Amino acid sequence: MATKTIAWTTGSGNITLTYTGQGNGSISVASDENDSFDERSQSFDIVTTAGSPEKAVSILVKQQGKKYVVGEVFNFGYTGSVQEITLPKGKYKLQCWGAQGGNVTGTYAVNGSRGGYSEGVLTLTETTTLYVFVGGQGTAYTSSASQDSTSVVNGGWNGGGARYSYSGGGGGTDIRTYNGSWDNETGLNSRLIVAGGGGGSGHNGWGGS
Repeated sequence: MATKTIAWTTGSGNITLTYTGQGNGSISVASDENDSFDERSQSFDIVTTAGSPEKAVSILVKQQGKKYVVGEVFNFGYTGSVQEITLPKGKYKLQCWGAQGGNVTGTYAVNGSRGGYSEGVLTLTETTTLYVFVGGQGTAYTSSASQDSTSVVNGGWNGGGARYSYSGGGGGTDIRTYNGSWDNETGLNSRLIVAGGGGGSGHNGWGGS
């Protein structure tokens, strides 16, 4: 039994050819798993070394890349940092929900507003990595009869507005083609879709939408 390893012409990885016998023995072809979305291919010739004249056969091997099932859903929850996904060419439905504004607890308890919603269709013509920024809820605030007007309450991650005394605004949710910090100018300009965050609740009043 003889074994020969050959690199794929397109894509990374290798093909392993194994000759399992003599004379009319078979030749098996094996490969590592293709983790990319692109097809891999390789062509080669097998030539006999015994007998006259020599005989040769040309072989073309192709391996498809991985695929997603039509209708498959990818969900991204809040993590406080950017998330990413690499997608093959195709058509995709994008949906974004902005984060809720912060609640007020205590004497004047009210809830922050829900975030916005947006959807759209994206057509990719090549394998593309997208970066998902899921907004965080605005920071809650505990109210009392005597309000502290000097206390800053932070907004949620990914752009939620900070406020004095009352709860912070919710962060927006967006999908981009550029990685980086949420407030990076290049990243902000690469956004494909955005859903705004909800307003934080105020003193004895609901947050604005």
